[in-house]
Amino acid sequence: MGVEPFDHTGDIGVRLSAGSCDELFGEAAVALTDIITDITTVEERQIAQIGLSSPELALLLREWLSELLFRFDAQGWLTRRAEVAIDARGTPLTLDARLYGE
Repeated sequence: MGVEPFDHTGDIGVRLSAGSCDELFGEAAVALTDIITDITTVEERQIAQIGLSSPELALLLREWLSELLFRFDAQGWLTRRAEVAIDARGTPLTLDARLYGE
C-alpha cells in the first residue's frame, strides 16, 4: 500500500496503491485526511458507519470521497483509518465502511 502525491494543474493529485479495492478505498480516505491536515494529529476517538452504492467502481470512488468531504464540511469529521468492504457481485455495487477518527 502506498500514497504518492503529485503536481496537478486542477486540484491535488494522489497516486494510491493497494492489494485490493477495499484497501484502496481505505487508503483514499486516509490520503484525503492527510491532504486536509497532518494525519498524525488525528486520533481514533469515534467510529462512524457509511453505506453507499453505485453502478460503477469509479463512480463509487467519487461517491466515497464526496461523502468524506461532506462529513468534513458539515461535521468537521477527519478519518484516521477506514475499514472498507465493497460488494461487486451485483449491480449496483455496494460499499460498507467503518471510519475511525474524530
